[in-house]
Amino acid sequence: NLYNITGSDGFLVKQAITNFKYALIKDFEEFDYYKADAEAMKGSEANAIISTLPLGNEYRLVVLVNPSSEVVKAINNFDFENSQVVVVCVNADKLNNAEIVDCDKLERADISKYVLNYLSKNKLSIQERALDYLIEATNANMSKINNELSKLTAYCVDCDTITMDIVTNLVSNTNEYAVYMLTNAIDNKDYTNYQKILNEMSKNASMGEIYSYLG
Repeated sequence: NLYNITGSDGFLVKQAITNFKYALIKDFEEFDYYKADAEAMKGSEANAIISTLPLGNEYRLVVLVNPSSEVVKAINNFDFENSQVVVVCVNADKLNNAEIVDCDKLERADISKYVLNYLSKNKLSIQERALDYLIEATNANMSKINNELSKLTAYCVDCDTITMDIVTNLVSNTNEYAVYMLTNAIDNKDYTNYQKILNEMSKNASMGEIYSYLG
């Protein structure tokens, strides 16, 4: 009855919590579902929350985000053996006997499938190179991918295929991928693309920061 969601991808974390709710909470959500930022929560408060029995469901679901050391200690001392409470922590440190739910990154094949399904619902397709660029430019982060997909679908109201040109013009690069693209342009003496990438990076960083990325 104890889970620890780990990882930094906000979209995947949110999806994991939604899946727990869908599986456990059929009714009486206001009584049997509790979610809170537990960074400053006291151990006694956490103990009272996880000791409360469900009202209208078989289990009560408690989600505690970034729990404090006091909260983690209270959870570790709690007897879950016959408990009707499922506790889901998000990025808890030193939590004992918890089943890990990894929300760091999806496999590339799963991301590709998600993007294609998303676009299909909007009657759009995407070139393979453009799809690869989208995944690389966002560092395979689903939160960023969803933001970029919203931009792309809003832009492509009069077209049916998302091309490489559209993606490179609209999608924001992470620093890591932008640096890779920049050095690649230098190596290939592609000064037009070099200037384009440099201009894009300068929107979010000073020239000093950009040169520090390049080492």
